[in-house]
Amino acid sequence: MFEGTSLYSLRIDHNLSNNNRLMFRANVSPSTVTGIEVGGQDQPFGQNAYSRTSQQTYRDVAGTAQDTWTIGNNRVNQFRFQYARRGLSYFYNTAIPGGSDPAVNIPGFAFFGREPYSYIQRVEQRYQFTDNFSWTIGRHNTKFGGDFNYLPITATFTVNYGGVYDFGAFGAASLGFVNPDPNHLPNFPNLSPVQSYGAGLPGDFIQGLGSPSDSFTNRPIGIFWQDSWRIRPNFTLNYGVRYDVEIPPKFKPPTALAQAGYNSLGLQKGIQTDKNNIQPRLGVAWDPKGDGTNVVRASYGVFYDHPLLGLYFLGDASDGSTSGQLAFGGTGVCKNPNAMFGQGNPANLNAIPIFQGLPINDTNLSDPCVVSSSPATAAALGYLPTKQQFQALNFPQSVFLNQNYLNPATFLPLAFQPFGYPQSKNFVYAYAQQANLSVEHDFGGGLALSLAYNFNGGRHLNRPINANTIRGDFMMRNLRAAIADGASQPTDSPFTVTGCNVGVGGPYVPQRSQTSSAPPELTLPSRWHCYRIPLRHPALRPYCHSFSSNTV
Repeated sequence: MFEGTSLYSLRIDHNLSNNNRLMFRANVSPSTVTGIEVGGQDQPFGQNAYSRTSQQTYRDVAGTAQDTWTIGNNRVNQFRFQYARRGLSYFYNTAIPGGSDPAVNIPGFAFFGREPYSYIQRVEQRYQFTDNFSWTIGRHNTKFGGDFNYLPITATFTVNYGGVYDFGAFGAASLGFVNPDPNHLPNFPNLSPVQSYGAGLPGDFIQGLGSPSDSFTNRPIGIFWQDSWRIRPNFTLNYGVRYDVEIPPKFKPPTALAQAGYNSLGLQKGIQTDKNNIQPRLGVAWDPKGDGTNVVRASYGVFYDHPLLGLYFLGDASDGSTSGQLAFGGTGVCKNPNAMFGQGNPANLNAIPIFQGLPINDTNLSDPCVVSSSPATAAALGYLPTKQQFQALNFPQSVFLNQNYLNPATFLPLAFQPFGYPQSKNFVYAYAQQANLSVEHDFGGGLALSLAYNFNGGRHLNRPINANTIRGDFMMRNLRAAIADGASQPTDSPFTVTGCNVGVGGPYVPQRSQTSSAPPELTLPSRWHCYRIPLRHPALRPYCHSFSSNTV
């Protein structure tokens, strides 16, 4: 592990006259840290292998020029310009080959492979213009001003692009081990997380893919006015107001099909301008006796937050269409009951065959791992069996991008659709209400007592939610109908129903066909005729999007 951070600064002051002063300040701060253990994504410190460590490099530069002009004996104007640049490079461990392998998480035992949040490359610049004017008028000390910021940003964020496998305990029944005489024989033991890893049975697999790069600009603007009024020698009233507004970036719209899904779920790319961010402030200071031994102070204010620029980035660079995240459960080993019909089995597209490097992209129906018999679909998977992952970059024809899995030429029913991080259309800026009350008493002789109460209440705090959740009750109803018709077993997962019929238990459909973003008029290839059912029925909606919203 290495850590090296240097700080360099320079300041120059120059008096143009008795009433006018110039100041210039510059700072440079290069920093490099290696061997970082990240605590995110449930990675506990002390269980990360050396391959899971990462390295971070900052190159920060800032310069400020300020002019302070005293006008007469009761007015001061202060103008300030600032330029700042922050360059960040965050990479997985490149010192050993294992640093670029898919991440493997075995909770309680080990975490190794590529650090999931890497790599990140970001350059954020800030051009800031600020002007404040102070004016003393009798018993009033008034101040007003404003500031304008221009922030161009360029970033690349490949979260989970190397792939992440999670291993947990694995039930013996899921492996087909059924106790023939549970009254007299012990049950087969379950596999521990370590044994599951040794057997090649992950619980899930997560991978990002698409275009992880983006660039945009943001322009925050703020103005304020405040006054301190000394009403009496022992009573001062402070009051003021601030107004902030941001001119956010505008992004290209998603694909037409994704846009329909956005509209249905109340989502959007980016955050609209919030125009009502008015922030009043009020404070008092009172000396009841006027002798300086007792002071009562109270204040209240509203303070609006600025949304994280990362929300804008994720909303555009990970929109679930041109780029997004894949999530596959470990639902079973390879099997293809559809081979006799000349079809592959989409259920083979799960974490277990992917981790084991099995030929799910083959089109030879004699292989039980075939996902699709279509050469175009198999090629569009972009599956890299020797790397246990899918091609993440420079592969726009991927079946997982741009809703290509609904294209008749590369059609593939998916249970776990690519998801992204758009924002809610009702997103509003978070704010805090802050209040303070304090009482101070001077006993003399160097002894004083102070009692204070502080309140800080956050409102409209944004949070991520699943905007299109699975209806578990409908999924189980579908499975029970398939079991009653003999198309599924009681030990099967609701996600692995492959039959299609109206049986004694009611209708059931393949869960791999259910795509919430598919329009009702979608026409599928004839070999998938069984899937031509109302795909947008609420019972058949797997999740496809998560987004940042707000609580009220």
